Amino acid sequence: MSWKNFGGVNQIKQSNLFARTITTDDIILRKSYAGDFNINGSINVYQDADISNNLKVGLTSTLNDVCMNTLIVNDTTFLNGDTVIPTNLTVGNIITSTFQTTGNTQMNS
Repeated sequence: MSWKNFGGVNQIKQSNLFARTITTDDIILRKSYAGDFNINGSINVYQDADISNNLKVGLTSTLNDVCMNTLIVNDTTFLNGDTVIPTNLTVGNIITSTFQTTGNTQMNS
């Protein structure tokens, strides 16, 4: 049966699809989707990903060239490599523009 029997691709106004398995080469959403979209596996983005609300990562995250306005870390942070802070560093009651240390450094607020 051809799609032409239904009056073309834009003629279906409302439909529900219930299926156990769908195999397709492409998925195109013409309108935004409001709701949960669960992927049990990997998602690969090879161009831009715009996230306009919270991003929650449950396990390890590897990031390169990260630019952001606010970074909130609620647990241990390891910086393995050079760390550049071009403006003031604030730790608790200490605000400094010059901070030099060698060896281990622990900062608690």
